[in-house]
Amino acid sequence: MKNLGEAVRKILDREHAAVKRVRDIQSETRHASPRILKSMASPRQEEKFREVKQLLQQDVPIREIARKFKMSRITVRKYKHCEELPRKTYISPTGLAKHLGYIKKRKTENPGIQLRQLHTELKSRGYQGAYSTLSDGLARHSLAMGKKKGIKTVLPSDLSLWRPSRSAILFFNDPKKLSRDESEILNQLCTASVVLKQSLSFIRKFRQMMFKDQCSIGLQDWIQSVSDCSIPELCGFAKGLQQDFVAIKNAFDLPWSNGPVEGNVNKLKTLKRQMYERCSLRLLEKRLVLAP
Repeated sequence: MKNLGEAVRKILDREHAAVKRVRDIQSETRHASPRILKSMASPRQEEKFREVKQLLQQDVPIREIARKFKMSRITVRKYKHCEELPRKTYISPTGLAKHLGYIKKRKTENPGIQLRQLHTELKSRGYQGAYSTLSDGLARHSLAMGKKKGIKTVLPSDLSLWRPSRSAILFFNDPKKLSRDESEILNQLCTASVVLKQSLSFIRKFRQMMFKDQCSIGLQDWIQSVSDCSIPELCGFAKGLQQDFVAIKNAFDLPWSNGPVEGNVNKLKTLKRQMYERCSLRLLEKRLVLAP
């Protein structure tokens, strides 16, 4: 079962494209609040600007508005002639302003352009700023991209199930003991990949023979069916079973297990390491045989 599990893990690694396709369907895009830069107005300032404009439209005296919001009358007069809240003056030392026209053009031509690609193009045009500096500069000019834009992709909540090491376990678990989410993920994987669907069928038949039937009557036919399929990982596993078929057949048919033997071997090694280069073989034998 361990060797079969390793084979399934390799299949999942090879079918990464199908797994990623299903995972992307489960993901969703969320619009988070973008980070406010020092040269940008906060939501509270925007709200105050709208309230001041509303009072000015109602012909409320400037002195009264300034007293209410604890603002300078000069600022209130400036707001009176502005349609939008004025930004703080920001002059980029990297000369980003002369590239804004090109940036807007590229975003129009390719709305999905990545910030890394845009930075490379600007460097060839003489832009001297770093990647992070460009990101901040675009945000200040309302051209935010990437994380500064506040859009992020949220992966499925139970992300661990999409790792090959975890999703491989779903192929071996009893179908009746799978949760609703686990069954849904397994069905989606099998729908996205014919190889995974065929692998699931072979694994469940093998598990049925080993744990439920505890009989090797169909084992030879199972090995032949797997050997004829086009899944190289399972074909290699079937070849290994054929090489040691007698012992594996006995493991299916007989109630005996090598577990007690392995347990005694582990106990012997533990005692041996405790006594390393300190005591004789005779004392080791007594500790193992005469121990209560």
